[in-house]
Amino acid sequence: MKFRIFFFIICFLIAKDSYVRGETLLLDYIKIVVNSEILTHSEVQGAIDDLRAQILRSIPPGIVRDQQLKELESTAVQNLVNELLVLDRARSKNIEVTEAEIEQHINRLAKDNPQITKIYDPDELKELVSKDFLKQRLIALEVAPKVHVSDAEIKVFCEESVQQNKEVEIAQILFRGSEEEAQTKTVLIKKALLEGTDFGQLAKTYSEDPNVKNNGGKLGRFQQGQLLAAIDEVAFSLKKKQLSPLIKTEVGFHLIYLLDVGIRGGADCDNLSPERRNQYYNQVYNQKHQQSLNDYLKELRKTAQIKIN
Repeated sequence: MKFRIFFFIICFLIAKDSYVRGETLLLDYIKIVVNSEILTHSEVQGAIDDLRAQILRSIPPGIVRDQQLKELESTAVQNLVNELLVLDRARSKNIEVTEAEIEQHINRLAKDNPQITKIYDPDELKELVSKDFLKQRLIALEVAPKVHVSDAEIKVFCEESVQQNKEVEIAQILFRGSEEEAQTKTVLIKKALLEGTDFGQLAKTYSEDPNVKNNGGKLGRFQQGQLLAAIDEVAFSLKKKQLSPLIKTEVGFHLIYLLDVGIRGGADCDNLSPERRNQYYNQVYNQKHQQSLNDYLKELRKTAQIKIN
């Protein structure tokens, strides 16, 4: 902090001298202030550039990438504010990091990635590592102890995961005429099904799908989201051997018949293996930890003095 104050005093004196000599000089300036923590415009711009590079590298061209690039500066600034909130809190709690810890961590980083000592100035790298230690220790102290995962939560997560991996095998009868004609034929089809007539035979009799002679109306196995939206919603609500109501799409009118239901990579949620239970535990823990961290940051913001120039 003293170094930064000294830096801005020097900048002021240089700027004053340049003004007297009639020169134009572009100076860095404070961009974000969070309590006792500050970031300069150049530091913020560096973070924005890093985030832009990450988005361009990890997200393919399209709507999602365009939206993230549009929100880039706002996202980067809010991330930096959160980081400063945590650092300020860590310093107020007198959390410390020793030189030995920093050096040991840098040595490990350099061993895994020798280029890191060429990319960063030694003092800059020490500061980055020190800040990372401070953030991690504060979170371990004030956030992690509040996160607990129960067996019931693991079971709910398992059941939701199973539902997401659900697959349905369906067949259809397609009508291309009027809705009145489709409704009339639907009554006949429902009656025939109740009397034990095979759906495949009914499809060959009534369906106007050109492929029905070869597939007997069978469309195959699908995961949720792979069908037309109107059909998808109904198909995944059916019970096995159940016929859907008449569904209208741009193709025509459909009757969907659920032939079978399966689970891709399914698990018995009442008898999880230790490996699967540990996997689900970690996923639930990470979700709850992130939510707890978000709530913690909101609380810090309530009493923080934040200024963005």
